[in-house]
Amino acid sequence: MVYFLGLVQPVHISGEDKSLQVPVESGVECEACEAFAGLVGELVEKELPKDYVEKEAKKLCEKLSGSLEKFCLDHLVSLVDTIYDEIANNVSAKAVCQLLGLC
Repeated sequence: MVYFLGLVQPVHISGEDKSLQVPVESGVECEACEAFAGLVGELVEKELPKDYVEKEAKKLCEKLSGSLEKFCLDHLVSLVDTIYDEIANNVSAKAVCQLLGLC
């Protein structure tokens, strides 16, 4: 099972040996992720290369405010590669954050 940022917990279904990822919290984490992914999306639309976006990730977080900026810097910068790839494949910011278990 993959855990993203420790924000999901396994849920076992009626004795089966399967687990699902269920968000523990989806407030600030979800909002920060969607805002950050949206900013990454703007750069993808401008056809900026991934390595440029990776280098600029901290600056993208700084465009957010308060707790969103802090969460972004602490957690989302390390996920910029994945977020970029998903956005480039026409996955919405909201869907990317759901895939990451943040929404």
